[in-house]
Amino acid sequence: MRAFSQFADPVFANPQQVPDNAPLQSELVTQLAALDTPLSELTRKPTGAVARFVDERTGNCGQQGLLVLSLAAIQIAVMLLLSACWCATHPTPAAAIRRTANPQQPLKTARDQAEAANRGKSVFLANMSYEIRTPFQGLLACSTCSTTRH
Repeated sequence: MRAFSQFADPVFANPQQVPDNAPLQSELVTQLAALDTPLSELTRKPTGAVARFVDERTGNCGQQGLLVLSLAAIQIAVMLLLSACWCATHPTPAAAIRRTANPQQPLKTARDQAEAANRGKSVFLANMSYEIRTPFQGLLACSTCSTTRH
């Protein structure tokens, strides 16, 4: 390469002389032909290294793609599992309505309990007022009797 460069630099310093000089042209072609094999070897080695590097990166990208797909599949499976667990523990409103024969049954039960409590309260107050009133009437009657006897 250095020998060709030392020969060609002065020739191409004055490019007008090349088209008219046939021996100079044949010498340039001869020296370029001699450089064909070394230059091919020089470019073949880096090209092979680049090809190996590209093949290695392609393999790594393929492995990373498989890893990403595997992780996405695992995430989907976990999400489906969690969704199934949530659906099993949280029934839909339609399922809750279907479980009870009458959707207003809890309201009727609460009303009946409130009415029973109200009746119990009324009975209790009636009994207590009777129990309190009877002794007082006896006391009032006796106090009236004692004042009239004098």
